Amino acid sequence: MINTDTISDILSRAKEHRHNGDYANSISLLSDAMQNGANEKLLISRGICYDLANMPEKAVADFTAAINLNDNVSKYYLYRGEVFSHGMNNNDSAIEDFEKCLAIDPDNYIACQQCSICLLQQGNYNLSLEYAIRSIAINGSDSLSYFCAGQAYKGLNNVDLAIDMLLEATRADEFAPRYWSALGRAYLDTNKQSSLSLALAAYTKSINLDPTDPFLMYVLSQIEAQLGDSTQAIRRLEQALTLSPDIYTTRMISSLLAQLTNNV
Repeated sequence: MINTDTISDILSRAKEHRHNGDYANSISLLSDAMQNGANEKLLISRGICYDLANMPEKAVADFTAAINLNDNVSKYYLYRGEVFSHGMNNNDSAIEDFEKCLAIDPDNYIACQQCSICLLQQGNYNLSLEYAIRSIAINGSDSLSYFCAGQAYKGLNNVDLAIDMLLEATRADEFAPRYWSALGRAYLDTNKQSSLSLALAAYTKSINLDPTDPFLMYVLSQIEAQLGDSTQAIRRLEQALTLSPDIYTTRMISSLLAQLTNNV
């Protein structure tokens, strides 16, 4: 049995290795400490390292072992659920873990948020929205929850409410490119001429934050062309081709570029 002071020291040293990106030494330290018996906190620490080192199966094994030692700690289920979702694309198991987390800690907004993301990926927009709204009720400043609500409303074909939620996401975090591009897409989905300038502004903000995305440049050039600025659209398309787009994006860019060039 390892005493508490020793465990705290090991966890501190392992955390320092982890923060320095030295996952191998952190894992080795924790494994050596558990040669004579498992400890839930050491297992959790090693599981986090395995996850960061892109070894999700080993991460899940450690989190499961920790849960077997103590099944009443909400964050253990949260950690395992996040690996299931983001590391193994197993949304069913992830949702089950997030719900177990919420059964212990009903005010865990991250578990609500993560449930919403998984359900979005499964196309269950109604339930995804419920979890997103629940997360917002717990923590009204969490940008990702507003984003999830916006995407859920979009999936439910309620563009106006999608725009409202995505605007809230950008207010909570104005430096996330995907929030702005999702907002731009929602404005385009209104199919209103009056929304084109709003879409242009949103996509421009996204590009300014991430000037390396050729597909966003393609979409932005489409809007610019629709608004009558073919010259700027052509310049943007030419720039997009320098960013090594995939073959499908390259075809779209080249096709629009040829069409606009012929019309100038």
